[in-house]
Amino acid sequence: MGGSRALMLALARIAADDGLVICWEVQPENAGAQRFYRRLGAGLFTKVIAGWRPESYLGLLLPETGEAATAA
Repeated sequence: MGGSRALMLALARIAADDGLVICWEVQPENAGAQRFYRRLGAGLFTKVIAGWRPESYLGLLLPETGEAATAA
């Protein structure tokens, strides 16, 4: 994982100038990646990620305006 570490450190150098927080996602079952990120000093937090696919939201929009078809 030497290349991965080098990439993460390059990202850190870019973010450091502005004091940016770096965030990314890791699959819960990817224990190897979690170990790698912990060794770098990253905190791991549990969260739920919501994804809204077009096939789910397109039916809610009016074709002419893109406005909501019904009030929520």
